[in-house]
This record gives sequence, structure tokens and C-alpha cells, in this order.
Amino acid sequence: MFKAVVGHSNDPDSLSAVEEVIQQCVSFLTGDIPKAGILFAAIDFEQG
Repeated sequence: MFKAVVGHSNDPDSLSAVEEVIQQCVSFLTGDIPKAGILFAAIDFEQG
């Protein structure tokens, strides 16, 4: 079975944004283990 989930954040702080997105995805996966992930970020996003 294929299951896709989406997490989203508008937080300008990269660490907080990633934490928020991961929390959203984990809650939607309901125990399923992810096999892949894709990250889309704006060009002006500070990546650390």
C-alpha cells in the first residue's frame, strides 16, 4: 500500500520548521515507517 503525507511550516527558523514538519508527518503516519521523503524549501530559506 502506498501512503503519502504532507507536512508544512511557515516558520522562518529552519530548526523549528523541520521539527514542526516532522511532528505533522509522524502524527499522520500513525506508526507506519516512512520509506522516502522529499523536502521543498524556498531559495531564501536558511538551511542551518
